[in-house]
Amino acid sequence: MSKLVKKQGDLFLPWSGATVAEGQFEDLETDFTILQELGGVSGVVSVDALIQEQWRRFIAFEMDEQSRSDLAGSLQRRASRPPRTTWKSSRPVHVVRVAPTIQSGSNEESIESENNDWVLDPMKLLQRLERQGTTVEERRIAVLFAETTAFSSDQLPPLLNGLAAFIDEYRFSTTKKIVNAVGSAIRKFGMNMPPEQFPRFAAWFGPSETETISHDVELELVKAVVWRLSYQPVDAVAPIVELLESLRSLATDYLTPRLVLQKNYAAIALNATIATVLLASQVGQNEVAVQMAKIIREINIDWFQQQVMRRLKNLSVSLRSENAEAGEKLELLVKNLF
Repeated sequence: MSKLVKKQGDLFLPWSGATVAEGQFEDLETDFTILQELGGVSGVVSVDALIQEQWRRFIAFEMDEQSRSDLAGSLQRRASRPPRTTWKSSRPVHVVRVAPTIQSGSNEESIESENNDWVLDPMKLLQRLERQGTTVEERRIAVLFAETTAFSSDQLPPLLNGLAAFIDEYRFSTTKKIVNAVGSAIRKFGMNMPPEQFPRFAAWFGPSETETISHDVELELVKAVVWRLSYQPVDAVAPIVELLESLRSLATDYLTPRLVLQKNYAAIALNATIATVLLASQVGQNEVAVQMAKIIREINIDWFQQQVMRRLKNLSVSLRSENAEAGEKLELLVKNLF
């Protein structure tokens, strides 16, 4: 059974994945972390960390110091460059983020004859994602490890196709470990999709004839858009009509006092609103953002309005480092909204 553990004031590592020596975490601002055991993979957890207003996710392994040392040595020997590894200090759970470039070996090599080393090889992860006959469990594990693996530009199209196929097939699942993997696939896809894939991403918000996606999947979708637009702004020529409407519709549905005041739904309302305003500001559709601000004022929940304002202001500042024009557009829009 999956377990959820919340910890106050934990450590965490920089998003860059650069190596951080043990005990050098004091300067990292971390509000809290969530450790989520990955069902079916003993001793492996995913880690959500809220670091300087941004959510980050990592893979963590429960291991003693000797095992930790053995793993680091193994990675060093296998990688074509030193692996990017970060250890969590003074805790029983240690965080490892690995994105090495590893030679994949012969394409003729049989997948069935391999051991678990395939989770560290980008090419073999792609084979698990797209190869016929791969089990659901292998695809699930491949998705989880693909999230923290670096892929080349040539590997990006098959990666996105494999992730999209997994999301298409399992986005309505109610099995916790599958839902976790769908979230992982959404995050990786969202950060790497080219603009022409926006309509495909937007379609995942919608229901089927008989089912709707879970709140967990809704949250992952809107968070993925926030992350993407915070680091890779889009312009007005991007095909954003479907995505903007999906975000606006979801935000509007959740912006009611009854839902905002429930902690399980407040995060969806907040991130859907942030994503809508971010996208609207970047493509010049400020009237959509004005509509969102009007609804927020009408529900009259001060703390929620303040949280939206604070997040947007902070994003306008951080966005300038990626794209000065996009940051300035958002800053001006926020000033006029609230």
